[in-house]
Amino acid sequence: MGIESTTALQIGIYGKYPIVMSDALVIFPTAGIDYEFTIGGNIDAATGWKWWDDLWIRAGIGADYFLNEAMFLRGHVIYGAAIPVGGDGFLGLKTGHGLLIKVGLGWMF
Repeated sequence: MGIESTTALQIGIYGKYPIVMSDALVIFPTAGIDYEFTIGGNIDAATGWKWWDDLWIRAGIGADYFLNEAMFLRGHVIYGAAIPVGGDGFLGLKTGHGLLIKVGLGWMF
């Protein structure tokens, strides 16, 4: 039995429309597209690593909560569909879908 591992690189472009609720809270609907390149496999397997890439189309909602004038806490809930673009024999991939939840800390300049 080998060790399973997966690593992905994701590049995306999103748009958002901010709706100011108060001085501290901004909510925003968001939509965009991500390109995701993934490498994964079983480290001890003779077949080695596999790779695949997908195009994700996503939309959802997010919120910024300002801790002070420059620092904010951001959360996103985004749902999307994936279209397989390529990979090692396409790995039998089909279109898929899923929920993505992101939380981060931001700083405005």
